[in-house]
Amino acid sequence: MVEISIIVPIYNCEKYLERCLESIRGQVFQNWEAILVDDGSTDRSGDICDLYADRDPRFSVIHQENKGASIARMEGARLSKGKYLGFVDSDDWISPEMYRRMYDEGRKHDADMVLLSTAISETENDMLKRRLVKVPAGLYDRERMEKEIFPDALSDGGFFTHSINCAMTNKLFRRECLMPYILHSEGAFIMAEDAAISFPVLFSSNRVYVCEDFDSYHVYAREGSVSRSYKNNFFETCKKWHAYMLDKCIPLWEGNLERQIDSYFVSLSITAFLNEYRHYAAISVREKYARLKAIASDEVFRNALGQIDRKKYREKYIIISLIKMHAYGLLHMFFLFKEAFRKKGVRMYI
Repeated sequence: MVEISIIVPIYNCEKYLERCLESIRGQVFQNWEAILVDDGSTDRSGDICDLYADRDPRFSVIHQENKGASIARMEGARLSKGKYLGFVDSDDWISPEMYRRMYDEGRKHDADMVLLSTAISETENDMLKRRLVKVPAGLYDRERMEKEIFPDALSDGGFFTHSINCAMTNKLFRRECLMPYILHSEGAFIMAEDAAISFPVLFSSNRVYVCEDFDSYHVYAREGSVSRSYKNNFFETCKKWHAYMLDKCIPLWEGNLERQIDSYFVSLSITAFLNEYRHYAAISVREKYARLKAIASDEVFRNALGQIDRKKYREKYIIISLIKMHAYGLLHMFFLFKEAFRKKGVRMYI
């Protein structure tokens, strides 16, 4: 019986892929399988995957048309056999001890989920430790989770601020806890796809273990790794995510989840505004303004906006204030200037 299935979604990353796969191959913990999902790569990534599968039977490969990382993870999970499932992004790498330690803690404490507290974010010339979990390391049973984790797990009321990072790559999931959520039909959200899985699993868990960790997961933040492309129907997808999370999470805990989901949705919606104003969005200035008004006046968005404290959105205070005042013309000019400065390499933290 395979103990850990490691799912790796892969798309055009040949420069970094071998480092990722070697780090999996070098795990001290040996009873694993790695399912490599080649998501329509047009470079040599698919060939590299096949080469590893030929060398080591623990690697298997799925080749599919490009459907996005969340669908790739779903397909990998569907074919997995492990008692626990972990996820690695194809341009990242992991330390040899990572899965041994997470597996040992999970088995020892009968945990539904094991989380690493930190990750290393790397570029070509720099390295930065990022705190992923704000709560102290240790075992959390259901009672302790409801007191110390759940009240601000998804959001503490600010702009993408939470006590638990939503990334799936710093977690090890018990199979029966993960599968009901990763195999759902709403697998392809444009953003927050990790949150759509990690948080329902968290809120349905009875025992979670947080590992104090400093060097196990290395995120390679390469220049241009985030797709610089206009996302059509971005806001409609955000609304779909909002409805999905209310449906899945609210029954799991009788706490403040609706407020947390609303706050996260407002953060996503602000990102949707920015999406319309990016310089690579091939729409006219007039159309940008029309879409801004459509988002800002949307009933679901305004209801969620009414539940948040704009003071907690310090970084986006001006944006929130202009929306609440219906000052759409001023907001339109603000976004135009913000994007103009951004193109010149000047960031406006407002």
